[in-house]
Amino acid sequence: MKKFFGFGKKEEKKNEKLVQAQQDMKSYKGQAYNPEQDDGITTESMFKIIDGETGELIDVREMLGITEEDFKDNPDLLQVL
Repeated sequence: MKKFFGFGKKEEKKNEKLVQAQQDMKSYKGQAYNPEQDDGITTESMFKIIDGETGELIDVREMLGITEEDFKDNPDLLQVL
């Protein structure tokens, strides 16, 4: 009786989309190497964002007030900082 009135159809479509998304994720092999874009990526550049008001590049770490002291017990994060 649910399907007669249209109930449950949205849920079925939602589940189908979820299953399709999961299959797509499993089959994803990654982005192809593009030297123009990829060679310019550095640890420092990954933390830079553009301020919408001024157009300046701002370091996210400074904005959040993150210092080396905050991560002294985590050598991986310390290396990034």
